[in-house]
Amino acid sequence: MSGFVWQYPAALVALSGVLLPLIIHLLDRGSRRQLDFAPLYLLEELPRASLRRLRLRERLLWLLRTLLIVLAAALLAAPALRPERVPAQAWLLVQSGLGKSAGKSVERLAEKWQIEPEAIETRWLAPGFARLADRPEPPEQHNPWGLLLAADMQLSATARLAVLAHPLATELGPVRPRLTRPVEWLAARAERPSQGIAEDGIGLRVYVGATDGRGELVPLLHAVVTAWRRALNIGVSVVEDPAAADWILFAGDGELAGEVEAAVRGGALAITDSPGSAGAYGEEPVRRRLGAGLWLREPHEWSPEMRELSLGLWSELSGARLEPLPVGVAVNPNQARPGSGADLRVSPPRSLGGLFGALLLWLLAAERWLSSRVSPGRES
Repeated sequence: MSGFVWQYPAALVALSGVLLPLIIHLLDRGSRRQLDFAPLYLLEELPRASLRRLRLRERLLWLLRTLLIVLAAALLAAPALRPERVPAQAWLLVQSGLGKSAGKSVERLAEKWQIEPEAIETRWLAPGFARLADRPEPPEQHNPWGLLLAADMQLSATARLAVLAHPLATELGPVRPRLTRPVEWLAARAERPSQGIAEDGIGLRVYVGATDGRGELVPLLHAVVTAWRRALNIGVSVVEDPAAADWILFAGDGELAGEVEAAVRGGALAITDSPGSAGAYGEEPVRRRLGAGLWLREPHEWSPEMRELSLGLWSELSGARLEPLPVGVAVNPNQARPGSGADLRVSPPRSLGGLFGALLLWLLAAERWLSSRVSPGRES
């Protein structure tokens, strides 16, 4: 539903111009003059029906000119339609390809929010936000942040919002939006084991590796993963193939190894000290995009005697894909969910100026035509 609004209501003062035709008519009636006229018997030959048609045309012309003034004033006031907020209790927006997982997600949300499952409307995360039952699966959208902003503006202030997203998402955009409400972000079950993310949380697969000359660092990096699992209570597991990893800890001596670089280009996130590349990038941490993944390089070379390495690496890796995020990087949506607490946004009104302008031109053409019929042979 939409509400009619005037964007510049002060311009409606121009409506007072509708009095001009009436004032001109009254002034004209008061200025009577005596005219020499032809013999009256000539008027008797004029049919009475023609006189009635002439009076009717004059009144229609008066009405048209009044309407022209009304429409001109309305056009100055910029009429528009402002969409009203949808009075829903809760929305679950589903990304393309995840329609089959929506049923279980609705049950989980209903239990968490303490509402009836029927109160949660399942809609596609696509322009128009059509219901899952009303529209076939839409093509994959590459601007979920823009769609979430639009949904946030359409929903009432008290409505809840949730998103059922793919375990890894690309094209999220460089900056996460802030919505007026918190978003419940649900990651669907991974279709490939290499994605390593479970439906009920983040399950990270980590690959630990080193070049031949730095093999003494492998036990240290394995200890880092163990520390994450025990101290942070994080669900992580070590994999033997970098292609199956989400995160990669690699002690290299220059550029990334071929299989590690291929895994990063496929969407993995790698961190290394890479001492051989320090000259090319200086002493500051480097964050490079490789394909769909990220390569982070620390400014200091790792050594087996280092302490306090585990929490530092976790902090760098977990924050690497937060804003600002390079477009196209594969990211766990749970790490980049939108913020909340933004001021209430209002959907921009849809202008009706084109419609009112076309109607004004049509009435102007009708007024010119009728004026020539009332006063043929002279300009009006």
